[in-house]
Amino acid sequence: MSIILTPLLEVVLLLVKAYQWALVVYVVLNLLSLFNVLGKGNQFIDTVYDFLARLIEPLLGKIRGILPTFGIFDLSLLVLFLVTHCVERLIQYVLSTYFV
Repeated sequence: MSIILTPLLEVVLLLVKAYQWALVVYVVLNLLSLFNVLGKGNQFIDTVYDFLARLIEPLLGKIRGILPTFGIFDLSLLVLFLVTHCVERLIQYVLSTYFV
């Protein structure tokens, strides 16, 4: 059983970590465009931002539907990052405890 589950959980862990990095890049690109550091019209950055938005915004939309609004503060990114971090820690715990 562990022959199948260990690699599967490691792949899921890798995907969760990649999603966390995508969140970080999404936030940085969003802030840089907000403060006009990145000009509009750079096709590569627009493509990366569009890809990340399509990857991240569906989950953010669901979290925004649950969280109450706090004025101008959007806590959905923080909640999503905390959820992905908890999932990462859970998978690491399962791998280290049950599949040594």
